Amino acid sequence: MTHVPLKPFVRAVLALFTLVGGFACGASDVTAACTVSAVRVVTPVMDFAIGQTAQANAQYTVQNCSPVPTIAWASNNTAVATVSTTGLITARAAGGPVSIQATVGAQTGSTTITVVPIR
Repeated sequence: MTHVPLKPFVRAVLALFTLVGGFACGASDVTAACTVSAVRVVTPVMDFAIGQTAQANAQYTVQNCSPVPTIAWASNNTAVATVSTTGLITARAAGGPVSIQATVGAQTGSTTITVVPIR
Protein backbone atom coordinates (compact mmCIF):
# COMPACT_ATOMS: atom_id res chain seq x y z
CA MET A 1 0.00 0.00 0.00
CA THR A 2 1.36 3.36 -0.98
CA HIS A 3 1.30 6.08 1.62
CA VAL A 4 0.33 9.52 0.26
CA PRO A 5 1.13 12.46 2.52
CA LEU A 6 -2.12 14.22 3.45
CA LYS A 7 -1.13 17.88 2.88
CA PRO A 8 0.03 17.43 -0.73
CA PHE A 9 -3.06 15.31 -1.45
CA VAL A 10 -5.44 17.96 -0.04
CA ARG A 11 -3.64 20.68 -2.00
CA ALA A 12 -4.00 18.65 -5.20
CA VAL A 13 -7.74 18.10 -4.62
CA LEU A 14 -8.31 21.79 -3.90
CA ALA A 15 -6.34 22.76 -6.99
CA LEU A 16 -8.46 20.39 -9.08
CA PHE A 17 -11.72 21.90 -7.73
CA THR A 18 -10.44 25.38 -8.46
CA LEU A 19 -9.43 24.38 -11.96
CA VAL A 20 -12.83 22.86 -12.84
CA GLY A 21 -14.90 25.64 -11.29
CA GLY A 22 -15.40 24.60 -7.69
CA PHE A 23 -18.21 22.64 -6.13
CA ALA A 24 -21.55 22.03 -7.83
CA CYS A 25 -23.16 24.86 -5.85
CA GLY A 26 -21.65 28.10 -7.07
CA ALA A 27 -22.30 31.65 -5.85
CA SER A 28 -25.06 32.07 -8.45
CA ASP A 29 -27.05 29.28 -6.75
CA VAL A 30 -27.24 31.14 -3.45
CA THR A 31 -30.30 33.32 -2.87
CA ALA A 32 -30.59 35.95 -0.18
CA ALA A 33 -32.98 35.25 2.66
CA CYS A 34 -36.43 36.81 2.75
CA THR A 35 -36.42 39.79 5.10
CA VAL A 36 -39.36 41.79 6.46
CA SER A 37 -38.95 45.26 7.91
CA ALA A 38 -40.54 46.28 11.18
CA VAL A 39 -44.33 46.03 10.97
CA ARG A 40 -46.46 49.06 11.84
CA VAL A 41 -50.22 48.69 12.41
CA VAL A 42 -52.37 51.69 11.51
CA THR A 43 -56.09 52.15 12.23
CA PRO A 44 -58.27 55.14 11.30
CA VAL A 45 -59.65 55.35 14.85
CA MET A 46 -58.33 54.37 18.28
CA ASP A 47 -61.60 54.68 20.27
CA PHE A 48 -64.38 52.48 18.90
CA ALA A 49 -68.08 52.46 19.69
CA ILE A 50 -69.69 49.07 20.28
CA GLY A 51 -70.57 47.58 16.88
CA GLN A 52 -68.21 49.87 14.96
CA THR A 53 -65.83 48.41 12.39
CA ALA A 54 -62.65 49.82 10.88
CA GLN A 55 -59.99 48.50 8.55
CA ALA A 56 -56.51 48.15 10.04
CA ASN A 57 -53.48 48.24 7.74
CA ALA A 58 -50.05 46.72 8.22
CA GLN A 59 -47.19 48.79 6.85
CA TYR A 60 -43.92 47.00 6.09
CA THR A 61 -41.45 46.27 3.31
CA VAL A 62 -40.00 42.96 2.16
CA GLN A 63 -36.81 42.00 0.35
CA ASN A 64 -36.11 38.79 -1.55
CA CYS A 65 -39.51 37.28 -0.71
CA SER A 66 -41.26 35.15 -3.27
CA PRO A 67 -44.06 34.75 -2.54
CA VAL A 68 -44.60 37.73 -0.24
CA PRO A 69 -45.46 36.52 3.28
CA THR A 70 -49.10 36.83 4.32
CA ILE A 71 -50.29 38.94 7.25
CA ALA A 72 -51.57 37.08 10.31
CA TRP A 73 -53.94 39.28 12.35
CA ALA A 74 -54.78 38.79 16.05
CA SER A 75 -56.57 40.47 18.95
CA ASN A 76 -55.46 39.87 22.52
CA ASN A 77 -59.06 40.27 23.81
CA THR A 78 -61.66 38.90 21.39
CA ALA A 79 -64.48 39.50 23.90
CA VAL A 80 -63.94 43.26 23.41
CA ALA A 81 -62.69 43.48 19.78
CA THR A 82 -62.01 40.98 17.03
CA VAL A 83 -59.92 41.30 13.90
CA SER A 84 -60.57 39.32 10.72
CA THR A 85 -58.00 37.64 8.49
CA THR A 86 -58.10 40.77 6.32
CA GLY A 87 -57.56 43.21 9.22
CA LEU A 88 -61.16 44.34 9.74
CA ILE A 89 -61.61 45.27 13.42
CA THR A 90 -65.05 44.81 15.00
CA ALA A 91 -65.83 46.34 18.39
CA ARG A 92 -67.93 43.88 20.39
CA ALA A 93 -68.11 45.16 23.96
CA ALA A 94 -66.90 48.09 26.05
CA GLY A 95 -63.40 47.62 27.38
CA GLY A 96 -59.77 47.79 26.63
CA PRO A 97 -57.09 48.46 25.96
CA VAL A 98 -57.03 45.80 23.24
CA SER A 99 -53.86 45.01 21.30
CA ILE A 100 -54.41 44.45 17.57
CA GLN A 101 -51.39 42.65 16.13
CA ALA A 102 -50.14 41.95 12.61
CA THR A 103 -47.40 39.39 12.02
CA VAL A 104 -45.53 39.22 8.71
CA GLY A 105 -42.78 36.63 8.53
CA ALA A 106 -40.89 36.89 11.83
CA GLN A 107 -41.90 40.52 12.48
CA THR A 108 -44.89 41.61 14.59
CA GLY A 109 -46.36 45.06 15.03
CA SER A 110 -49.33 46.21 17.07
CA THR A 111 -51.59 49.08 17.97
CA THR A 112 -53.90 49.58 20.92
CA ILE A 113 -57.58 50.37 20.70
CA THR A 114 -60.36 50.94 23.24
CA VAL A 115 -64.08 50.23 22.90
CA VAL A 116 -66.18 52.84 24.65
CA PRO A 117 -69.77 52.30 25.83
CA ILE A 118 -72.56 53.76 23.72
CA ARG A 119 -73.95 56.92 25.34
